[in-house]
Amino acid sequence: MSTTFLTAPLIEQLVEVLAKEQQGLEAFLAVLERERHAIKALSADGMAAATSAKLTLLETLGAIERQRAEVIAQLAREWSVEADQLTLRAIAERVEAREAGALLRMRDTLNRALAELGDANEFNGMVIAHSLACFEGGLSAGRVNPATPLYSAAGLLQMVQGPGEPTLARKG
Repeated sequence: MSTTFLTAPLIEQLVEVLAKEQQGLEAFLAVLERERHAIKALSADGMAAATSAKLTLLETLGAIERQRAEVIAQLAREWSVEADQLTLRAIAERVEAREAGALLRMRDTLNRALAELGDANEFNGMVIAHSLACFEGGLSAGRVNPATPLYSAAGLLQMVQGPGEPTLARKG
């Protein structure tokens, strides 16, 4: 299939935009890795830096997505089709083999990167949830019900398991 004079530059532009998206996803994956290390190290500064970097990357990826949508819209106008019908596979079917191959390789690379991002994000979420559960457990172990004195009337230490539940208590 022959790519028209107007389509070829748009396909090149699309490949460039997709490459930028790939770079952004790789950068996001690196930030998630740094975030994981910060979580494990209980580094509030590291987690804050990772959150800031993620927000910046999300803004960048949003701008790249808008560029991609604009290129797709231009292709749709040129081919007189609806933009939502133009997946990368559908575009690849309309262009020369060399261009189609580049688009399909990029699609596969992006799909792998998105899967890795999803896995890394899910893992970090589980680590955070586990860390919070451990932290809350530690806090509740140290929590004492003010109604239960630490020392009995006889001057013995009373250990409490939970709020108001003595683990050790003096008999009779």
